[in-house]
Amino acid sequence: MPDKSATLDLAAWLDKADPLMEEFGVAAAKLEKKRARLEKELACIRAEYEPEISEAEQSVASLTAKIEILAEAHKDEFPAGRSYRHAGVEMGFRQTPPRVHIKRNFAEIALTWLLKKFGEDRYVRVKREINKETVRDTLAEAGRAGDSSLLGEFRERGITLKQDDNFFVEVQRAE
Repeated sequence: MPDKSATLDLAAWLDKADPLMEEFGVAAAKLEKKRARLEKELACIRAEYEPEISEAEQSVASLTAKIEILAEAHKDEFPAGRSYRHAGVEMGFRQTPPRVHIKRNFAEIALTWLLKKFGEDRYVRVKREINKETVRDTLAEAGRAGDSSLLGEFRERGITLKQDDNFFVEVQRAE
């Protein structure tokens, strides 16, 4: 048979909870109505500005493409620093980090054997794939040191360093 004091305690605390739950229901309903009204107003504002924003985005994309074409045509003529600032806008080229490029027609198995011969396991990972990070670092160091024989060996087998330029144009923020 259930304990009557537990039932009374349950009823007592539920009596306290009931008005709080009612208040919560009213507050949550008000919050939902306000959120719905906000979303409706934001949708109206969005609809009002959307055509202008879309047009401005197209204009910026078109100007970016035109500036990039011009910059690509004169890439080697940029002032020091590989960028140019004018009217609060900067354009230029940023180099990507160097990465190892291996020509497709070179068999990876032969290359892993060759790289293992050059540096034991230094250039080849345990799962027998080319350790491009170590090859990249070695080629960069060989280039700085002027080690043309090592560079030539790698180049003959289709392994070179490749570094790309990524175009950018951005508004400079006042600091």
